[in-house]
Amino acid sequence: MFGGSQSGMGGAGFEDVLGQMFGGGGRRGGQFSGMGGSPFGSQGRGRQQPQQSQRPKGRDINVSIDITTEQAADGGNFSFTFKRLKPNPAGTMEAKSVTLQTQLKAGVTHGTIKRMKGQGNDHPQGDSGDVILTVRIDAGEGRFWDGEVLVQEVKTPYSTLALGGKVKVTLPSGKEGLLKVPANTQVGDRRRMSKAGLGGGDLDLEFVLIEHEKLSKEQTKALESLRESGL
Repeated sequence: MFGGSQSGMGGAGFEDVLGQMFGGGGRRGGQFSGMGGSPFGSQGRGRQQPQQSQRPKGRDINVSIDITTEQAADGGNFSFTFKRLKPNPAGTMEAKSVTLQTQLKAGVTHGTIKRMKGQGNDHPQGDSGDVILTVRIDAGEGRFWDGEVLVQEVKTPYSTLALGGKVKVTLPSGKEGLLKVPANTQVGDRRRMSKAGLGGGDLDLEFVLIEHEKLSKEQTKALESLRESGL
């Protein structure tokens, strides 16, 4: 059985302001470098070093790749295709289809993010952006992802939700068991099962109401009685 940046002074940052006031540099080891930990240190009268200008950079591209639970368990090389802005002979930027490969480790988890440097949109006068790849694992029928937690729907009769009881549940691992349902359980209530999800992650069991396409005469009669009693 399963158990239950602010900036000011013309856009200069705080450390830059101190540097302009006292001739110091940036932070190092939790103190301002070149100031001996004090803005009035003997080394604080040096000339401020000019900041190096950074090259412009193209925008990053967010891409997702969908894999099965089996592929996540085994890992391997996977291809994905996306649109990337690149310069054309006319000197303008044009969206072109690009296919890349990535290697995923065995046991990769849902929501894993990989940054691929220089594979994003190009910049006509600067460097290319990055590709930020998010791994998504197919949760399977009757399951879905809520952030990084796998949620599995547990179809439950109304009588069991109201009165309590047990329902049969099959976990992603294939293990079966009976889940205790407390009385007055509401649709949408969840039970957390540690390390019972994919790849050893947590699993939330969410109670949903069984939907009947057709009712028998006995069920119809029982529902009429419930309606008469105010339920």
